[in-house]
Amino acid sequence: MQGDTLYMSVSVKLGPQFKKTWIAIYKTSINNNFNIVEGRIFTHASLGSGRNQGLEFRADPDDPFANDPLAGEINLQLSEINSLEILPWKANDSLWIHGCNTGVEREGWSPAQAFSSMQKIFTYGTTGCAYFSEKYDSFDRHDSFGDDPLYLRAYKRGKNIGNGDESTGIPIPEKMFSP
Repeated sequence: MQGDTLYMSVSVKLGPQFKKTWIAIYKTSINNNFNIVEGRIFTHASLGSGRNQGLEFRADPDDPFANDPLAGEINLQLSEINSLEILPWKANDSLWIHGCNTGVEREGWSPAQAFSSMQKIFTYGTTGCAYFSEKYDSFDRHDSFGDDPLYLRAYKRGKNIGNGDESTGIPIPEKMFSP
């Protein structure tokens, strides 16, 4: 805690851990009369097309279906996003969901749109395949795990360019969803 500001950074790999962490953040903020100023989630977002749409997490190794290649990820689906506790957000602040296609609507919704609607907060989602970069304003390949900042954004490169398009490495703007 610094002054009247509490910074929380939590790493989760499994869907159930995400839900437990969300509840813990909710309880900490309510019990201490804190408002959430900004949230950031770094994740994968599924592509739909026959798979369950949502945020992807690793399968639980204790799950009997963990060896099933189709069960390699566990998704936090729309119904689960809608059942998460509503955090005490500070007015006009935001949630950022960093990961491939978190702001792309498929099957009638996107993870960023779902969080925005349910949490009643401005939410930003990635509108393409996300890449790790050492620079925010242009793609710079991430080769080491040092103390340098690391960004996860969609850049105009790789899977985000079509035939004949130029790979410029400039960021693709996030999509903002209003509450």
